[in-house]
Amino acid sequence: MSRQTTAAFETKKIRYACSDTPEHIYRQIKESVEGYFKDTNLPKHATIANVYKMVFLAALTVIGYWSLTQVNTFYGMAASYMLLTFASMILSINLGHDAAHHAVTGNKRIDDTIFKSIFAAQGISGYVWQVRHNYSHHVLPNVKEHDSDMELTKLILLEHDSEGARWYHRFQHIYAPFLYSMVSFSLLFAQDFKFFTQKSQANLYFEKIPRIEWFKMLIFKAAYFTITFGLPMYFSSLSFVQIFGAWALVHCVVSVFVAFTFFISHHVTELDYVGSGENSDLVSDSWIHHQITTTVDFSPECKFSHFLFGGFNLHIAHHIFPEVSHQHYPALTKIIKNVLAENNASDWYKSFSFRQGCISHIKHLRNIGQQSYANHRVRS
Repeated sequence: MSRQTTAAFETKKIRYACSDTPEHIYRQIKESVEGYFKDTNLPKHATIANVYKMVFLAALTVIGYWSLTQVNTFYGMAASYMLLTFASMILSINLGHDAAHHAVTGNKRIDDTIFKSIFAAQGISGYVWQVRHNYSHHVLPNVKEHDSDMELTKLILLEHDSEGARWYHRFQHIYAPFLYSMVSFSLLFAQDFKFFTQKSQANLYFEKIPRIEWFKMLIFKAAYFTITFGLPMYFSSLSFVQIFGAWALVHCVVSVFVAFTFFISHHVTELDYVGSGENSDLVSDSWIHHQITTTVDFSPECKFSHFLFGGFNLHIAHHIFPEVSHQHYPALTKIIKNVLAENNASDWYKSFSFRQGCISHIKHLRNIGQQSYANHRVRS
């Protein structure tokens, strides 16, 4: 398997059969999008409206920290942590996600600083996450063994795997939400260390993580826990057990919300997974067809959802144009749907409500778990 070197990591050379369809659907979408920006005279990156939104979310985060110094009851502390954690999470999805794709200013150095600062404020290193997200998941979504987002945990099967199936996977649709409540704890206590020490990750290979990144990651975590627990410990009369309990309770709730938000875009019954050929170097599909048919939108017409999720709910537009600010996704989604309709390919596009997406994800886990275990028993 050949690899191409980029920065401090390498990527396995996986290619698509072609980038476009015979009808040139991708070219039509790109030309229409270019026409949209020309007609509106809007920048592809953040505008003043985005700035106001980010200032508002950042202010909520600061208020969340301030409120930790003002409460002396368990429920008051939980409410403060909820404001802080939820505001930080929404800021990450809105500003951090755009910045990770250099869609805020268009300047890679500035956007990388914004992205990594937002992650650092939550005690997480964005160094490996950004590489995995941009050079693995976005390039090869739902491609078996090559999409890093499918490397979750052996306790959850996202696609058919008769070899890895175990008896408990028959019940994964039942225990998954409880497991998802641990996502935040995994991010803080385990994920960074796993990313930093695991050389082979999906289609990526990390020879060595720079020492400075190890140092920064440890500093981020130390600073996060010092501030998050130090402020209430200093100003509040509550015990550490009460403070930690409030913090843990909030993180469990927010973790479930975050997990479903991310999973329903790719891991639902409406979508499927593909392999990369016998030699593991070819996806036998066009890039544009694969991106659209392995991704789904949720609540696409809801303005509040767009504000809350930072365009993450319009995920198809994001996968085709990740370098464009999320404020344009509603317009880009209309363009994509129109082009597909003109080419009799409307069935490529799929969407549902957030609630429907959560239900579909659970059904997907049930189907995958039970079928994989049944196949495992037959093979055994």
